[in-house]
Amino acid sequence: MHKLIALGVLAAFATAPAALAKERNIALAGKPGKTTVGKAWTATVSVTIDRQPSTGKTPTIRLLNNSISTAGRVVSVATRATAMPGVYRARVAFPTAGTWRVVVVDRETNRAYSFGLTRVRAA
Repeated sequence: MHKLIALGVLAAFATAPAALAKERNIALAGKPGKTTVGKAWTATVSVTIDRQPSTGKTPTIRLLNNSISTAGRVVSVATRATAMPGVYRARVAFPTAGTWRVVVVDRETNRAYSFGLTRVRAA
């Protein structure tokens, strides 16, 4: 009987951290598949924990282009909070033509979320 209780307690300790670990999730809406240089688009970033809005530090949108030079080019765009909790917006424009990677950085956790590539045409 004592072994059964000890096994139950051990199982509870093993699963408790996983049950307590709530992770913030980032979603990006409004990213264009193709765009032109200098044409602004509105990015909407949603931050949630267990599908519930999560507030905190505003996320940053980063545009990365490694075809410009070996060091690459990074453009950071700050987001602003909206009236809705956990929802942030930013006006984003790509400065040069090429293929750009769109990344959202959660400044609360310093975790980066990649949202794929966008082809930018010359104006």
